[in-house]
Amino acid sequence: MYRRFLGSPPRITPQLLTHLCTVDYRHRFALVALDPATGDGIAVARYEATGKGTAEVAVAVTPAWRRASLATALVEVLAEAALDRGIHAFSAYYLADNRPVTALLDLVGPRDRTSIREGFAEAAVALDRDSVTAAVENLAAGTSTTEPPRSMT
Repeated sequence: MYRRFLGSPPRITPQLLTHLCTVDYRHRFALVALDPATGDGIAVARYEATGKGTAEVAVAVTPAWRRASLATALVEVLAEAALDRGIHAFSAYYLADNRPVTALLDLVGPRDRTSIREGFAEAAVALDRDSVTAAVENLAAGTSTTEPPRSMT
């Protein structure tokens, strides 16, 4: 939670829940992953448009499912959805030492810019249609490495 919210998580209010749970499938889009054994939610990846053709991206994965390539799969599919809806770049604001976020951003396209100040990084990534399409095709073909963590199987 600390890495996701860059500190303590915000106080959950009805307004915040409404904001996070309302999508229009164009400017605000979200994907949710469920545990196949229990049906519980285990991850969410979302974007929210911040300007013409740009959206802020965010991903959260429950600790037991980290290192299973789930965030990678979600971001790849999210990038494809974004491109299909006129979003051509993702931006992110994150803790500078959060290397998994940097790696995820590098998967979907080249970084247009990155700035680091006072322990926080801000990056903009141009979404690359060819890279995103290839990654999603690998997922669909079952050549992805996204599997439940060994501790859960």
